Amino acid sequence: MRGHAFVWETQGDGTLDTPAIKIELTTGYRDGKGNQQKTSLTDKEAMKLWDDVLDSFRLRPVRDPAGGGPLSPPPSAAGRTHSPSGAP
Repeated sequence: MRGHAFVWETQGDGTLDTPAIKIELTTGYRDGKGNQQKTSLTDKEAMKLWDDVLDSFRLRPVRDPAGGGPLSPPPSAAGRTHSPSGAP
């Protein structure tokens, strides 16, 4: 059955300064017997949903813990890639 699977992941250290984040989205579902069911979303709708989810995340301002001004902003999350695939 057709579905979509998306993953976005950072390669941080899992600390406050460099967090490790993994975001996953799959479409389709399994029925009561565990059988994969077809998604109701088209490829275009699934891509739009994925982009909307990722675009909803915002970087918080980072301040110097010693009380100084803002530190340089962290690298952008731009450059993400995605492609629909058949869900298992």
